[in-house]
Amino acid sequence: RAMASPRDASRPWTLWIYLVMFGASLSAAGVLYGLLESTGTVTGKGAQLGGAAAGFAVVFMLSAHVFSKMLKSIHANQKDTELESSAATIRRLQATIDELVSANFAPTAVPAGFASHVSRDDGIAYAHPADWRSTEEKIIGQYIRQPLKVDGQPEGFTGNLTISCQTIPRLPVDQQGSQAAIDAVLDAGRDRVVAVYDAKNVTSERIMVAGFSGRRYRGDFVHFQSKLAVSFDNILLLEPGSSRVFVFSLYERTELVQAASAFLLTLVGTARIRVA
Repeated sequence: RAMASPRDASRPWTLWIYLVMFGASLSAAGVLYGLLESTGTVTGKGAQLGGAAAGFAVVFMLSAHVFSKMLKSIHANQKDTELESSAATIRRLQATIDELVSANFAPTAVPAGFASHVSRDDGIAYAHPADWRSTEEKIIGQYIRQPLKVDGQPEGFTGNLTISCQTIPRLPVDQQGSQAAIDAVLDAGRDRVVAVYDAKNVTSERIMVAGFSGRRYRGDFVHFQSKLAVSFDNILLLEPGSSRVFVFSLYERTELVQAASAFLLTLVGTARIRVA
């Protein structure tokens, strides 16, 4: 969504201030030349105003002069705020890049609205949605969508996005470059999910993650507690020549899964994996 610039945001206030100036000038003219019965003229190039019109013109011009100085000050303050915000963003991104480089990860940018996570022990770094609440699960990372309210009560199922690493027997050397062998390992992960949830409409597709070939599995099931329609969107990656399988798992209510999947793909796009 495009953000309005501070200058655009100040335009409605500019209009209101002009209206206030106009009204104040009229009121001043009414007081000076009505209640106080003042007199006076204002002469300019090719024009001369007298009476209440002269009073209105004088007050309005003085107000415009004051307002012009105020507006310049406001714009200067807005420009300083913009510069401070940009500098803070640059510092945050630089700190993330420094942390990645120090842990031997390739640098990556953190998208707007995301926060970085670096796991030195597990050899993975990524950015996750900043507005999803982190949990203390003993895995690489788990993030819970802020709960929705249904008829004033918390919903029965809260979407979650989990990053984990599973260890499997290392593939034989002669199979480590075999796509069929890799697919068999990843399909086994899919089959476990399908069996646990009795999932329907399961699809699979190839996907690249951090330069490695992975698989993406999607499907639907009925949540056994809330009875809500839930969808899963799981991305699995077997690190070449390794016994590690990285799993990026999303579970979300079906009517919300499309937007949540966009978060998942953005997260995966920021992933950096250090080869063991």
